[in-house]
Amino acid sequence: MSHIEIRIYDDELIVWSPGGLPLGLTMEDLFKPHASKLRNKGIAEVFFDTKIIEQWGSGIEKMLNYCKEAGVTEPVLEEYQGFRVIFRKSIFNEEYLQGLGLNGRQIKAAFYVKEKGRITNKDYQQISEVKERLATMELKELVEKGIFEKVGSRGRGTHYIINPAFMPK
Repeated sequence: MSHIEIRIYDDELIVWSPGGLPLGLTMEDLFKPHASKLRNKGIAEVFFDTKIIEQWGSGIEKMLNYCKEAGVTEPVLEEYQGFRVIFRKSIFNEEYLQGLGLNGRQIKAAFYVKEKGRITNKDYQQISEVKERLATMELKELVEKGIFEKVGSRGRGTHYIINPAFMPK
C-alpha cells in the first residue's frame, strides 16, 4: 500500500498519488466536463454528506479557478508513476522583480499591469508620483528588460502590457 505524498519546496508544491487516472479517463478529459469515477464510494459519500465536496468531478475546475483567483500559474497535472499535481510559485512576485533590478515604482507598475491589463505613461506618473520624463525612462527600461511590451508608437494610444514571453505558462 502506498500513501499520498506532499512535497513542499521554495518554488513549488507537489501532490503525488500512487494511483493513476481511472480506466477510461484521459488527461484531456480532466479539463472538460466528465463523469466522476469514484475509487471509494463510502468515503466520497461521507465527503458529500458533510459538504466537503459539492459534486463529483468538479475538483480540477475548482483548482484552476482558485489558482486564477490567487494570481498563480495553473498547476501542472501529469501522470508520473501515478498521478501528480504541481503548483508552482509565480515568478511574478516582488522578490523576483527586485532580483531583475527593478525599483519600487517599476514593481508597483508591474503589479498594476498584472491587475488592470495595461498601463499608460500618465497612469505610471499618477501611481508613482513622478514627472513624465522619469515615467518614460522607467517604462522604457521595463520594455528593454523584456517585462513590458509597448503597444503603439507615440501619443495617447500608447500603452504597455506584460510581455507574453515574460509570463510563465
